[in-house]
Amino acid sequence: MPCLHRFHKELLPKHPVELMFIGTFNPVWDVKKGDNPDYFYSRSANQFWCILPHALEQHCLIDKSKRKRRILHQNKIGLSDIIYCIENVNETDDGNDFLMKGFKDEDFERKVSGVYDLEIKFFTEDLKNYIEHNKSSLKGVFLTRKTKKGVDRIWKEWLSIKSHCGKLEIKTGELSSPSPRGGGIRNKIIEWRKALSL
Repeated sequence: MPCLHRFHKELLPKHPVELMFIGTFNPVWDVKKGDNPDYFYSRSANQFWCILPHALEQHCLIDKSKRKRRILHQNKIGLSDIIYCIENVNETDDGNDFLMKGFKDEDFERKVSGVYDLEIKFFTEDLKNYIEHNKSSLKGVFLTRKTKKGVDRIWKEWLSIKSHCGKLEIKTGELSSPSPRGGGIRNKIIEWRKALSL
């Protein structure tokens, strides 16, 4: 049975959006030892809910899950991901337990005998349609990943979204990941703040 996105019913924001942040994937399968997010970017190590509010000159929202959706609505921010599901996996197959233990985006690119191991259903066309439908209000669309290193398929989908936004004259950008890897939180806040000052 495919592994759907944990928040597959919320991948397209229903409220008015001016800024949109696109990540990669959040599996619906629970981590057996605990760290199961209640919303986008809500694993305990993720710094999104500290970086974003500070970039907007507001207070950190780590551990304040009820206020997360409120800050998105108040600031006209939408969250989504580029992967809808992994189609050829099974929750009971030990080879796919990385989805329940924590993973890196690079894990989606693994190959066996030169062929991609995972069949990914991307959410790209849905996102492009959403962007098209909301082009009058959208000011910026951002990927929460800085480089394409090790994620060729994901990057190809992002470039398709980025090109679509360019045609609609909507600003795009790649932001440092809110995961603890890749730099200090202070630098990320400064970078995000600069990108969001449209």
